[in-house]
Formats: sequence, structure tokens, C-alpha cells
Amino acid sequence: LMFPEIHLLESPPIAAAEAWVGMSRSYDGGLTWSGGFLPGAPFDGSAASLAAPVRGLEAATDPVLAAGPCGKFYLVFMAFTRGDESKLVVARYQDNNYAGGGDHITYEGMTVVESGNNATHSYFLDKPDIEVDIARDPGAEICGHSVYVIYSTFYVLDNDGKFQSKVSFARSFDGGLTFETQKLNPPYNQNQGSALAVDPTSGDLYMIWR
Repeated sequence: LMFPEIHLLESPPIAAAEAWVGMSRSYDGGLTWSGGFLPGAPFDGSAASLAAPVRGLEAATDPVLAAGPCGKFYLVFMAFTRGDESKLVVARYQDNNYAGGGDHITYEGMTVVESGNNATHSYFLDKPDIEVDIARDPGAEICGHSVYVIYSTFYVLDNDGKFQSKVSFARSFDGGLTFETQKLNPPYNQNQGSALAVDPTSGDLYMIWR
């Protein structure tokens, strides 16, 4: 028997779909849930999405949520285009709590804590965590609070041609509208995942990292 010669055609590689941060909320003790996406997604054409500072980036991931006093919520996450720009961002939400049942949580905007660009500066922002603490100064407003964020900065190469990463810390005293940042420089060249905790009695802030 003679069989025809078979030619296999290679398909061009297709980029994998990227992730985006989603959310769900329940108003009946977890029996039912409604969901959505964080503004800024490539497939979201709403006004909030078009105005988001992460608009134009292809992916968002690593979300961590923290609740503050008087119905405040803060969501820290990272947004990026693979091999290009990355942003460490905090989104702000308010639970207005004006009705029993129903959706009364509103999105109030985003603040970019730091931006990185792999192609230009060779570093990438990753692995965030967030904590909120009440205002502890005498005479502080009952709704006053501080927002603390920690995250890792991964450098492609340092001056010696070795992999290097640092842990960064940021804090906000105006409800997440602005952040001041600083690099934490322990005597290690490689620093990765980190987490925060606040002592509810004293307000002391603790950090653990690898």
C-alpha cells in the first residue's frame, strides 16, 4: 500500500490570555454573590475603567483587601504588561451602608504607589500586602486611619550582573489618595514575599519577609 506523504503545518504561537482582578460580594451572609471586575481592564469600556491609571496595561493580579473604619475598603494589586511596564496600585471603596440589603459599595478611584518599566529601568513590582490602622493621635477623627502597603521590587540585573530584589514600604495618611514610599535595605541582596500586621492595642507595625 502506498500512503500519501503527510506534511505537518506549524501554527504560529498564540499569546496566552492574561488575568484581571475580579471581585464578588454578598449581602445575605454568603448565600448568594454578585461579582464584577476591577476598573481598567482592556475589555471594560465604562467611564471608571477608561479613567483608571492602569488602563492600557494588559493584566492585573495579586489582589489583597483591607478594611478600614467607617466603611472604607482598600485593595492593593499589581498591573502590568508582560515584559514592559508594571504598576503597584491601591483602589479605594466605600460602603455607604444606607440600606438593608442591596448594593451600596462605591468605587472611589485608584492611586499608583509606584511604577516600574522592565524595558527601560529593568525592574518589576510584585507581591503586595496591605494593612489599615485606626488614627491613634489624641483628638483624631473617629474615621481617621492610616494605610500601609509593602511590596517587592525585582531588578533584572545589578551592577555585578547578579539577580537582586528589594522590599519597599509605603504609607498614606489621607485615605489612600497619596502615598510616601521608602526602600527597606536589609543586608540581603535577594528579598521576596512579605506581609504586614498591626498590633491592635499599640498600633505597632510588624513585617515578615523572605
